Amino acid sequence: MKKLVVFGNCQAGQSSYSLLRAISAMPELDLNMQFVDGNVQTALADLDVAIQDADILIYQGRVDFPNPPAFKGKIFRIPTMFFKSLWPFDGHDPKILESTDATPRFTRGDTFIKELYEMGMDAQDIYDTYINTDISKLTNLDELLTSEIKRQYEKDALSDVSIAPFIEKNFASQRLFSMSWHPTNLLMMEYQKPIWEFLKFDDAAISLARVHFEGHEKLQPDVPIHSSVIDHFGINWAPQHYNHHGVSFTFEDYLKDYIRLYFPNY
Repeated sequence: MKKLVVFGNCQAGQSSYSLLRAISAMPELDLNMQFVDGNVQTALADLDVAIQDADILIYQGRVDFPNPPAFKGKIFRIPTMFFKSLWPFDGHDPKILESTDATPRFTRGDTFIKELYEMGMDAQDIYDTYINTDISKLTNLDELLTSEIKRQYEKDALSDVSIAPFIEKNFASQRLFSMSWHPTNLLMMEYQKPIWEFLKFDDAAISLARVHFEGHEKLQPDVPIHSSVIDHFGINWAPQHYNHHGVSFTFEDYLKDYIRLYFPNY
């Protein structure tokens, strides 16, 4: 039996869970799989241990370790996927990190909300300003999109998967991301196709692997998209209600909950 190691972030993790569906059900694939989390501090050490007796490595690099370690077996490289164009103010907000009892609908933070607070606005002014601002007047959304697509092509060029063309062609007509670094099930299935081909999965194995990406979105939570960004790009799939691990909420809910991090009584 051959040992397969999958290394990377949450995207690679979801890929591995999909592969495991087929591997577990089809002993004829002759594969034993291990996922190594690339986001933990011991990632590279864990990987070194995992590949000692491995035959195949699916490797998702990142900026601080773009290249796989020396390995005697077959290597298949997969790119990271990141799409900030729909969430141009995605960024770190220390207030979120400080909050332990806040409604957990936030990712890293929103730099525009943080900026409005630091300008001295009260809660209602922050809400009104954020809601009514045309984001395209604050940041060049087209330039951001162009640079992000270019970067994805560059990452693809260093891997064995070409996902940038699919993102570029379909981001406005199909929901490909639930937040900047969480691809939807739809995009993950497209991402999987070269992996299935590399592993020589037949139709039966692919059918089993696809089951993982049916039903609810695997990578949560959703982060709402500002209405002016939706209008600018002509997004025709934007939902009225978003999802946080089964809890439905609107853009307005999200914004008010966020502002309460700064103004608990709002």
